[in-house]
Amino acid sequence: MEWSQPPIVGTPPRPRIGHTMCAVHHDKLLVFGGGSYDKVFDDLHLYDTSTYSWFRPSDNGTVPIPRAGHSCSAVGSRLYFFGGANIDGDVFNDLHTLDASFMHVSELLNPPSPAISKESHLDEKQSAVTPSEALMMLETLEICVKRIHETIKIASDGLTQRDVQFRSRFKQLNYILQELEEHHRQEVVSMQDQISTIEHLVVEDLNLLIDFIKGGNDKDLKERLHSL
Repeated sequence: MEWSQPPIVGTPPRPRIGHTMCAVHHDKLLVFGGGSYDKVFDDLHLYDTSTYSWFRPSDNGTVPIPRAGHSCSAVGSRLYFFGGANIDGDVFNDLHTLDASFMHVSELLNPPSPAISKESHLDEKQSAVTPSEALMMLETLEICVKRIHETIKIASDGLTQRDVQFRSRFKQLNYILQELEEHHRQEVVSMQDQISTIEHLVVEDLNLLIDFIKGGNDKDLKERLHSL
Protein backbone atom coordinates (compact mmCIF):
# COMPACT_ATOMS: atom_id res chain seq x y z
CA MET A 1 0.00 0.00 0.00
CA GLU A 2 1.21 3.48 -0.78
CA TRP A 3 -0.14 6.93 0.12
CA SER A 4 -0.29 9.68 -2.51
CA GLN A 5 -2.17 12.90 -3.24
CA PRO A 6 -4.22 13.07 -6.46
CA PRO A 7 -3.97 16.10 -8.74
CA ILE A 8 -6.43 18.92 -8.11
CA VAL A 9 -8.28 20.90 -10.78
CA GLY A 10 -10.83 23.54 -9.81
CA THR A 11 -11.59 25.01 -6.39
CA PRO A 12 -11.80 22.55 -3.45
CA PRO A 13 -14.15 23.10 -0.46
CA ARG A 14 -13.11 25.43 2.34
CA PRO A 15 -11.24 23.74 5.23
CA ARG A 16 -13.74 21.95 7.52
CA ILE A 17 -14.42 19.08 9.90
CA GLY A 18 -17.52 17.02 10.64
CA HIS A 19 -18.59 16.86 6.98
CA THR A 20 -19.61 13.76 5.02
CA MET A 21 -18.12 12.39 1.81
CA CYS A 22 -20.10 9.74 -0.08
CA ALA A 23 -19.29 7.91 -3.31
CA VAL A 24 -21.75 8.27 -6.19
CA HIS A 25 -21.65 6.73 -9.67
CA HIS A 26 -18.45 4.80 -8.98
CA ASP A 27 -16.08 7.68 -9.82
CA LYS A 28 -17.41 10.72 -7.94
CA LEU A 29 -17.31 11.85 -4.32
CA LEU A 30 -19.93 14.20 -2.86
CA VAL A 31 -19.07 16.40 0.13
CA PHE A 32 -21.85 17.99 2.20
CA GLY A 33 -21.80 20.27 5.23
CA GLY A 34 -19.24 20.29 7.99
CA GLY A 35 -17.77 23.35 9.61
CA SER A 36 -14.87 25.21 11.19
CA TYR A 37 -14.52 26.81 14.62
CA ASP A 38 -16.91 29.69 13.86
CA LYS A 39 -19.19 28.46 11.05
CA VAL A 40 -21.02 25.41 9.71
CA PHE A 41 -21.91 24.85 6.06
CA ASP A 42 -24.76 23.51 3.95
CA ASP A 43 -22.88 23.46 0.63
CA LEU A 44 -22.33 20.60 -1.80
CA HIS A 45 -19.02 19.86 -3.52
CA LEU A 46 -18.36 17.16 -6.08
CA TYR A 47 -14.96 15.61 -6.82
CA ASP A 48 -14.66 13.70 -10.10
CA THR A 49 -11.91 11.08 -9.68
CA SER A 50 -11.71 10.50 -13.44
CA THR A 51 -10.75 14.13 -14.21
CA TYR A 52 -9.34 15.10 -10.77
CA SER A 53 -11.74 18.05 -10.75
CA TRP A 54 -13.78 19.82 -8.06
CA PHE A 55 -17.21 21.24 -8.97
CA ARG A 56 -20.10 22.93 -7.18
CA PRO A 57 -23.34 21.16 -8.20
CA SER A 58 -26.46 23.29 -8.00
CA ASP A 59 -29.32 22.13 -5.77
CA ASN A 60 -32.86 23.23 -5.07
CA GLY A 61 -35.77 22.20 -2.91
CA THR A 62 -35.66 22.29 0.88
CA VAL A 63 -31.94 22.34 1.58
CA PRO A 64 -30.96 21.08 5.06
CA ILE A 65 -29.86 23.85 7.40
CA PRO A 66 -26.09 24.12 7.94
CA ARG A 67 -24.72 21.31 10.09
CA ALA A 68 -21.70 19.24 11.03
CA GLY A 69 -21.30 15.80 12.55
CA HIS A 70 -24.14 14.29 10.52
CA SER A 71 -24.07 10.95 8.72
CA CYS A 72 -24.50 10.02 5.05
CA SER A 73 -25.37 6.72 3.39
CA ALA A 74 -25.89 5.88 -0.28
CA VAL A 75 -28.75 3.64 -1.42
CA GLY A 76 -28.68 3.28 -5.16
CA SER A 77 -28.58 6.76 -6.65
CA ARG A 78 -29.93 8.40 -3.49
CA LEU A 79 -27.98 9.78 -0.57
CA TYR A 80 -29.49 9.92 2.94
CA PHE A 81 -28.31 12.51 5.46
CA PHE A 82 -29.25 12.17 9.12
CA GLY A 83 -28.68 14.24 12.23
CA GLY A 84 -25.79 16.54 12.97
CA ALA A 85 -25.61 19.81 14.91
CA ASN A 86 -25.46 23.53 14.19
CA ILE A 87 -23.01 26.20 15.39
CA ASP A 88 -25.06 26.72 18.57
CA GLY A 89 -24.83 23.07 19.56
CA ASP A 90 -28.44 22.20 18.66
CA VAL A 91 -28.56 18.51 17.75
CA PHE A 92 -30.89 17.28 14.97
CA ASN A 93 -32.70 14.03 14.29
CA ASP A 94 -34.06 14.96 10.85
CA LEU A 95 -33.61 12.88 7.72
CA HIS A 96 -32.96 14.35 4.27
CA THR A 97 -32.46 12.69 0.90
CA LEU A 98 -30.65 13.81 -2.23
CA ASP A 99 -31.42 12.26 -5.60
CA ALA A 100 -27.99 11.99 -7.23
CA SER A 101 -29.11 10.18 -10.40
CA PHE A 102 -28.47 13.36 -12.41
CA MET A 103 -24.77 13.34 -11.55
CA HIS A 104 -23.29 11.90 -14.71
CA VAL A 105 -20.68 13.61 -16.86
CA SER A 106 -23.23 16.39 -17.44
CA GLU A 107 -22.27 17.58 -13.94
CA LEU A 108 -19.43 19.48 -15.60
CA LEU A 109 -22.02 21.79 -17.11
CA ASN A 110 -23.49 22.40 -13.65
CA PRO A 111 -27.13 21.48 -14.52
CA PRO A 112 -29.93 22.02 -12.02
CA SER A 113 -30.17 19.15 -9.57
CA PRO A 114 -33.27 17.44 -8.20
CA ALA A 115 -34.49 18.77 -4.89
CA ILE A 116 -33.01 17.83 -1.54
CA SER A 117 -36.19 17.16 0.38
CA LYS A 118 -37.55 15.45 3.47
CA GLU A 119 -37.77 11.66 2.96
CA SER A 120 -39.44 11.72 -0.47
CA HIS A 121 -40.95 8.79 -2.37
CA LEU A 122 -38.37 6.61 -4.18
CA ASP A 123 -38.85 6.15 -7.89
CA GLU A 124 -36.22 3.79 -9.24
CA LYS A 125 -37.49 3.91 -12.83
CA GLN A 126 -34.98 5.42 -15.22
CA SER A 127 -36.26 7.58 -18.05
CA ALA A 128 -34.81 7.34 -21.55
CA VAL A 129 -32.12 9.83 -22.55
CA THR A 130 -33.56 12.65 -24.63
CA PRO A 131 -31.74 14.19 -27.63
CA SER A 132 -31.06 17.36 -25.64
CA GLU A 133 -29.57 15.33 -22.78
CA ALA A 134 -27.43 13.39 -25.25
CA LEU A 135 -26.19 16.67 -26.74
CA MET A 136 -25.43 17.98 -23.27
CA MET A 137 -23.43 14.83 -22.48
CA LEU A 138 -21.49 15.20 -25.75
CA GLU A 139 -20.66 18.82 -24.98
CA THR A 140 -19.62 17.77 -21.49
CA LEU A 141 -17.26 15.16 -22.86
CA GLU A 142 -15.66 17.87 -24.98
CA ILE A 143 -15.20 19.96 -21.83
CA CYS A 144 -13.63 16.94 -20.08
CA VAL A 145 -11.15 16.53 -22.92
CA LYS A 146 -10.35 20.25 -22.81
CA ARG A 147 -9.74 20.12 -19.04
CA ILE A 148 -7.47 17.09 -19.47
CA HIS A 149 -5.50 18.96 -22.14
CA GLU A 150 -5.24 21.96 -19.82
CA THR A 151 -3.94 19.72 -17.03
CA ILE A 152 -1.36 18.19 -19.38
CA LYS A 153 -0.32 21.67 -20.51
CA ILE A 154 0.13 22.82 -16.89
CA ALA A 155 2.35 19.80 -16.21
CA SER A 156 4.25 20.38 -19.47
CA ASP A 157 4.76 24.07 -18.66
CA GLY A 158 6.09 23.07 -15.25
CA LEU A 159 8.61 20.70 -16.84
CA THR A 160 9.59 23.38 -19.37
CA GLN A 161 10.13 25.90 -16.59
CA ARG A 162 12.32 23.47 -14.65
CA ASP A 163 14.25 22.74 -17.86
CA VAL A 164 14.87 26.48 -18.39
CA GLN A 165 16.03 26.82 -14.78
CA PHE A 166 18.36 23.85 -15.23
CA ARG A 167 19.80 25.28 -18.45
CA SER A 168 20.31 28.66 -16.79
CA ARG A 169 22.09 27.04 -13.83
CA PHE A 170 24.23 24.96 -16.20
CA LYS A 171 25.18 28.12 -18.12
CA GLN A 172 26.20 29.80 -14.85
CA LEU A 173 28.32 26.81 -13.83
CA ASN A 174 29.94 26.68 -17.26
CA TYR A 175 30.78 30.38 -17.01
CA ILE A 176 32.33 29.85 -13.56
CA LEU A 177 34.39 26.95 -14.96
CA GLN A 178 35.65 29.11 -17.82
CA GLU A 179 36.57 31.83 -15.33
CA LEU A 180 38.56 29.31 -13.27
CA GLU A 181 40.33 28.00 -16.37
CA GLU A 182 41.20 31.52 -17.46
CA HIS A 183 42.48 32.36 -13.96
CA HIS A 184 44.79 29.34 -13.92
CA ARG A 185 45.89 30.09 -17.48
CA GLN A 186 46.90 33.57 -16.42
CA GLU A 187 48.81 32.15 -13.45
CA VAL A 188 50.70 29.76 -15.76
CA VAL A 189 51.55 32.56 -18.20
CA SER A 190 52.73 34.72 -15.30
CA MET A 191 55.00 31.92 -14.04
CA GLN A 192 56.38 31.39 -17.55
CA ASP A 193 57.16 35.11 -17.78
CA GLN A 194 58.91 35.00 -14.42
CA ILE A 195 60.98 31.97 -15.50
CA SER A 196 61.93 33.68 -18.75
CA THR A 197 62.98 36.79 -16.84
CA ILE A 198 65.09 34.73 -14.43
CA GLU A 199 66.70 32.85 -17.33
CA HIS A 200 67.50 36.14 -19.05
CA LEU A 201 69.07 37.56 -15.88
CA VAL A 202 71.12 34.38 -15.33
CA VAL A 203 72.41 34.49 -18.92
CA GLU A 204 73.36 38.15 -18.51
CA ASP A 205 75.18 37.41 -15.26
CA LEU A 206 77.08 34.53 -16.89
CA ASN A 207 78.09 36.71 -19.80
CA LEU A 208 79.34 39.41 -17.44
CA LEU A 209 81.29 36.80 -15.50
CA ILE A 210 82.83 35.40 -18.67
CA ASP A 211 83.79 38.87 -19.88
CA PHE A 212 85.37 39.64 -16.52
CA ILE A 213 87.38 36.45 -16.53
CA LYS A 214 88.41 36.85 -20.15
CA GLY A 215 89.88 40.19 -19.24
CA GLY A 216 92.14 38.61 -16.57
CA ASN A 217 95.44 36.73 -16.80
CA ASP A 218 94.37 33.38 -15.39
CA LYS A 219 95.32 31.17 -18.38
CA ASP A 220 94.05 27.95 -16.84
CA LEU A 221 90.64 29.50 -16.06
CA LYS A 222 90.38 30.90 -19.61
CA GLU A 223 90.99 27.42 -21.06
CA ARG A 224 88.33 25.85 -18.81
CA LEU A 225 85.79 28.51 -19.83
CA HIS A 226 86.68 28.03 -23.49
CA SER A 227 86.00 24.32 -23.17
CA LEU A 228 82.47 25.14 -21.96
